[in-house]
Amino acid sequence: MELKQLRTYRQQDPMRDIDWKASFRKQRLLVKEYETEDTKPLNLFFLAAPSASFEQLLSLAYTIYLDFSQQRPVRLFLIGQYNGSLQVKKTPADFLSIQPVQQIESLFHHWQQLSTQGGQNLVILPQQTKELLFTETRSAPSTLTEQALLKKSGGSFNHGN
Repeated sequence: MELKQLRTYRQQDPMRDIDWKASFRKQRLLVKEYETEDTKPLNLFFLAAPSASFEQLLSLAYTIYLDFSQQRPVRLFLIGQYNGSLQVKKTPADFLSIQPVQQIESLFHHWQQLSTQGGQNLVILPQQTKELLFTETRSAPSTLTEQALLKKSGGSFNHGN
């Protein structure tokens, strides 16, 4: 656990969490507050690769963004084609205009540069792209693909037909 901040002592705080040196300097009791997995930012990546399930995966990414952003900080990284060029967008409104990118390796390089941010990484991408990008030499982060959705839904994933 990483130290998140020092804050003013509350009655329910355990005595072991008091930072005695800082409390002495500030002349009031201060408590060490640690970052938990729930308070670390979630880095949500959507890699816009061509897939029959593109729209469903995009919808999943948007739903996850909405759900998680109510509970913890979420950094959004939508990596895809916008106005004919590969770009990274970071706002919920950008879900509306993202298009698949044919250059799969370019998607990976953009993700790789951004994935060093602090926090937990979750990548949403098509299964076929995952298999191409994350081989034995490239370890995979936490990912969600249409294969995971098929397992959860009992094999009734709708491909938009």
